[in-house]
Amino acid sequence: MECFFQILIIGFINYIVLTIYYNGKSVGITKYEIIEKELDERLDGLKILQVSDLQSDIFGKNQSKIKEQIKDLDIDIIVITGDFIDRNHTRYDVADETMELLLTKNVPIIFIEGNHETCLDKREYANFIKRWESKVVFLFDEAINFILKSSDDSGISLVSNNQVDEAKFLMNIKQEISSKNTKLSKNNAIYFKEINKLQNTENRLINDDLNDVLQKKHLDVSLQIVGISEELINKNRDYNRNNPVRNHSQIIQEINSIYEDSLGEENKNKPYRILLTHEPQIWSIYEKTKADLTFAGHSHGGQFRIPFIGGLYSPEQGIFPKLTNGVIKSDIGKNKLVISRGLGNSRFPIRLLNNPELVVVELKSTN
Repeated sequence: MECFFQILIIGFINYIVLTIYYNGKSVGITKYEIIEKELDERLDGLKILQVSDLQSDIFGKNQSKIKEQIKDLDIDIIVITGDFIDRNHTRYDVADETMELLLTKNVPIIFIEGNHETCLDKREYANFIKRWESKVVFLFDEAINFILKSSDDSGISLVSNNQVDEAKFLMNIKQEISSKNTKLSKNNAIYFKEINKLQNTENRLINDDLNDVLQKKHLDVSLQIVGISEELINKNRDYNRNNPVRNHSQIIQEINSIYEDSLGEENKNKPYRILLTHEPQIWSIYEKTKADLTFAGHSHGGQFRIPFIGGLYSPEQGIFPKLTNGVIKSDIGKNKLVISRGLGNSRFPIRLLNNPELVVVELKSTN
């Protein structure tokens, strides 16, 4: 009988160890539909892949477990919401390999930083950005604006060979849109950063030509994506910790001004607005901005998930955090918060009942 109990205990310990390992290294896909009443028809069905909190972690040889999950995904854009590179076990080779893998999807990739990126060696991090800035959109308190072609604009070529200036202003002259036939492919969209803030003479001419193009073709920005930095959040760090009832107006105004300042004067219609941030715990601030949809990570799903309760612990939120995963709807407006449990771990290497995840969000119109 004693031998039986010993075998039972050893078996149980092995089960716990294997469960923890599996929870930490298996990658799943979580899918959400976001239903919008007044969604532009050109955005109906838009699919967004969110990659968060990689933390320089390895998921199989050549990130094979991530590759297996994304290889057949039908998506239009990828958003990376921070902590791609970990400050405690920094691996730029892992970050580079994962970025190469994401680029195989041949869709626009937008990157914002997390708290870990702000603690990296500045020169090494700058070199990482330099390696990828021709292929990836890095947003630091900036907006990226998308002009989409409608279904009845079949005669319009948004990026034509004979309209040199029209092609030149793409991504402030540094990135081509995917050739893949998606909603945001070069056949269907053009995009640029804060066109009104371009300063030199050549770019002012491009700005004038852009406004001419918009007027002649009756095209408006349909989608805006703003990415905020940890620097902006750190300005208001007291909101997260000791003083949650402090006046929120400063950060709200700064986010709203990014949306407004990045649009050209000729834009007549209100675009759909997405906010990318790393930290979800100041949702009470984000929900008061002009964003329609917010993406965040950082909380790692609460690290250990307890059935019927949720996460056990999260940075900034403490024990039994409320904002760790899923879709949260605002009580005061139309904004919604999508929180990814993320992929990797940092100093604490264990997850329980909390598999690493990639998130796919599809926008759907009620019409």
